[in-house]
Amino acid sequence: MNDEKEKSISSVEQEIISMMGNAGNEIADLAQKEIGTRAEEIAQKIHIVDLSRCVIYLAKEMDKLVKSIKGTND
Repeated sequence: MNDEKEKSISSVEQEIISMMGNAGNEIADLAQKEIGTRAEEIAQKIHIVDLSRCVIYLAKEMDKLVKSIKGTND
């Protein structure tokens, strides 16, 4: 079962996982620097920006998929 799950991870999922991992690393770096209450505010901004990147990436991938489906139906 685990093998099936691992095989089902697409390049889109891998990219999103990578993006979110990068955001987590940035937040961890901020926490280590102990920049006080501002750290939480900055962390939220990092999450928002990274989530926005993920949504844009997903939209582009969905657009490619739609175009390929339309192309096969012509």
